Amino acid sequence: MFYWIPEGHEHDSYSEENIKEIPKMVKKHMLLHPLIPINKETFFTSTEIYHHSVVEAYTYCRERNFVHLWGYLWINWYNRVDWNLFARASFPSAIPLARTTMLVESHWRVLKYNYKYNCNRPRLDRLTQILTKELIPDQISTWERFNNNREFPSWWGAFKSEWKKALDADIESDDRYLTNVDTWICSCPAFIKNTYMVCKHLVKTYTDRDPTFPQYATTNRRYDHPFIRFGEACTRIDPANRPWSETSQSLFDETEGPMVLDEDNSLEISIHVRNELIESRIAGLVEDKKTFESLIAITFIMMSFITSTRN
Repeated sequence: MFYWIPEGHEHDSYSEENIKEIPKMVKKHMLLHPLIPINKETFFTSTEIYHHSVVEAYTYCRERNFVHLWGYLWINWYNRVDWNLFARASFPSAIPLARTTMLVESHWRVLKYNYKYNCNRPRLDRLTQILTKELIPDQISTWERFNNNREFPSWWGAFKSEWKKALDADIESDDRYLTNVDTWICSCPAFIKNTYMVCKHLVKTYTDRDPTFPQYATTNRRYDHPFIRFGEACTRIDPANRPWSETSQSLFDETEGPMVLDEDNSLEISIHVRNELIESRIAGLVEDKKTFESLIAITFIMMSFITSTRN
């Protein structure tokens, strides 16, 4: 789809400015989402975000003759399959609270160093005992402390810090950005980059309505509009927008074939095609197992023959 023939190209040479610009560009593309406006009057669909990001990355590389960089970006990041693995726009109905897999990695670190430090490779029954008798009771106790306001999660301290910074920041009285407290969105660049969906425009607008500082018990972070809701406890996501519900669309696909775009600009994955892919992989594993067993048998025969000839 995108190609050019470089002239006089020997090798890519990157300046310090390029080294800083490239990660920023990829991160910006990763954070774009249909629920967040691009500017005051524009919301992009998932397909538009993908096309815009690919064209921008391609144009950046072509103007600077970065052939190897474009090859790397396309093969590892901007082809449709890998794009669905890292871009938030892959699922148009909701935005995850966590951007990376660090929460899962932290869970395994806690399990490894806090509970099974004396057991390098425990048996399954011992591991089950650790999970049910030690880890899960501690997690339940921590959750109860959160609910009783006796302890707060780590994100709450960072959220308060971001809120205070936004509250103390100077703001110009202009209408450059779309700011909506009811849906908790803002088209300013700081909003989409902020981990906790906080910017000075939203904070100032909200404090004009309610000057009291938010409390943990009444602050609800959500996956869809509104991204932050203050008040009584509520569901984190509308049932229709849940990625695991029957009405929502699957995010991940490994081939371009079964991926189609419906009238609502959402991705659908054919269950039949996915099952065929699983069956083909199972068949491949069976063949690999047979090949491995054959190699072992041949090796055993050769070793036996060598041993008999020496004797």
